[in-house]
Amino acid sequence: MTALVHGYTLNQVGDIARSAVVAAGYAPSNFADRYDEAWSAVVETLYSADAAPDRQALWYAGLDAVHAAIRDDRRHYGASAFDRNSELASAPGFVRYWGNVVTPDFSSPMVERFAARQIWRRLSGHHKTVLATFAAAGTIYETARLLDVTAHAAQQRIDRARAAFRALWHEHETPSRQWRKTYAERPVGQLQGCGTTAGYTRHRRRKETACEPCAEAWRSYGRGRKRARAQAARVAA
Repeated sequence: MTALVHGYTLNQVGDIARSAVVAAGYAPSNFADRYDEAWSAVVETLYSADAAPDRQALWYAGLDAVHAAIRDDRRHYGASAFDRNSELASAPGFVRYWGNVVTPDFSSPMVERFAARQIWRRLSGHHKTVLATFAAAGTIYETARLLDVTAHAAQQRIDRARAAFRALWHEHETPSRQWRKTYAERPVGQLQGCGTTAGYTRHRRRKETACEPCAEAWRSYGRGRKRARAQAARVAA
């Protein structure tokens, strides 16, 4: 047996270190590393003592060294240093540093919201009414009903209001491509019946002879257009 200092032998130091590793808990794969850490701590404590330390003091020195090494390893792999049940790469500090978490950019939505409010104040009252009605109604035909106009007229008004909004949105800069137009999509089961211009065109599209109510509606529509043209000509003259 190799004698060391203060009456301890090399075998005794090895036994103390081995007992400390077992008490600390270890994985079989890293027993040798833990044993080296405990053995080094026991020997350092033994040789730094002025008087002979008792076995318990040496054992606690080895145990503390093993615990410190375990905590360092867990920190290195991003786990809690004191909770052995915590998963690797789960510590908050580890996640903040290595997770590369990017805070979403919230400036664009805020800028667009403020810009929309400023543009809204500059729109004409007519355009505001059309856009607000369309937003509340949700469909072209419901908008037309609320505005008391035809669906075609409602669509034209919405397109003009959107064009005005777009012009203000891209003021002093090159406009983006044209936004998608709003098309009137009539819900199933809401086709206009006979006695309307839509009914007349439906007869023509189907290559049918128009019924009398539809024919009369078409003639009335034609007379109205003629009167409108005549009135426009008189105003122009």
